[in-house]
Amino acid sequence: MCRPVARQTSVLLFVVLFGCTWKSPHEVFVEDMQTYVGYDVTIERLDELSSGYGLVDSGYLTDVETLNDGNLRYHYAHPNIWGRHCHYYFVVDGRTRKVIGWGFDYDKSDPTRECGRSG
Repeated sequence: MCRPVARQTSVLLFVVLFGCTWKSPHEVFVEDMQTYVGYDVTIERLDELSSGYGLVDSGYLTDVETLNDGNLRYHYAHPNIWGRHCHYYFVVDGRTRKVIGWGFDYDKSDPTRECGRSG
């Protein structure tokens, strides 16, 4: 009689402990972007590393903007499986060409809907 209760308790404990560690596709996307910045390499090197698959692929590049401080903002539009695009950018040091930051182009898409592992 106690066995089924123990089994149910084990399953519930598993769900509570491990269910909270799952991340949404958008959270994984944000972590991936942070990883790209953490590589401490140039935008060109990231493009080479992505080789047609990653978020720094030059095929997704839509614009390069020069900022007031001399840095560059590389804008990308990465397609997702629904035919829409995730719009984001990388900030590149104008002198060293290293990626130093990133962000979303909120005026072009909703990143919580468009920017996930599906794209």
